[in-house]
Amino acid sequence: MTKPFRVLDQSADEPDPGYTGKAEFVDAQARQILVGGKPAIALLATYNATEESSRIGGQVVVLAFFRTVSGKPILMDAVDVATDRFCGFTDNPVLRYKSDNDALVIENSHFNSSENYCALTPVALVKNRLVELVKDVPTLYNAKSAGASMVEEAKFVLGKQRSSSSSALIPLSMSIKVICKTYDQDNGEKVLSSKQKTFLIPFRMHSNTYSVNLKSKQLTALQDFVKKNGFDTP
Repeated sequence: MTKPFRVLDQSADEPDPGYTGKAEFVDAQARQILVGGKPAIALLATYNATEESSRIGGQVVVLAFFRTVSGKPILMDAVDVATDRFCGFTDNPVLRYKSDNDALVIENSHFNSSENYCALTPVALVKNRLVELVKDVPTLYNAKSAGASMVEEAKFVLGKQRSSSSSALIPLSMSIKVICKTYDQDNGEKVLSSKQKTFLIPFRMHSNTYSVNLKSKQLTALQDFVKKNGFDTP
């Protein structure tokens, strides 16, 4: 790669220059989507960075949108979406956030013996540029100690369209289910108690994107529930 791909989550203060150097193709996945009411193709391609790289996990994972003209694919935009060790589409990645536009949900995750986390990022083409459709999506955490465990599971929930305009956003929320369990100290497989609760986190709607209110009652209630059951999240 002689020219780096733009990195999706780069900040203005500390822009990530992206990877340049030799790369080996690993695999690719494609989905048919709508962009501006017209059929398009979303391609997610994974490459191994074979030279020293600042990219986490040593991989470059590129999401590219194509439209077809006279049967030929024309690139609309491409961006590196990898932020952690494992990166790919979710099981059902296509998210129709407008009646004529789809986003693709990217999952970045990291695992270790006692804790792992997962970031779900919807990516959409806005003004001819692939961007994060939702800013500050809550990160999902799973944790396990000697006598307890916590699992967070989430999905995006679309509401009812409020406008007849195809350019209007559809209300969007994130449903997060938290499951907390305690275990017998002598028999780690024996569950002593299990508590679970689901929280619906609504997103603010802007002209073409969404954002999360980090001080919302719903998000605060989720964090309080997690702490009450002996865990904490950053």
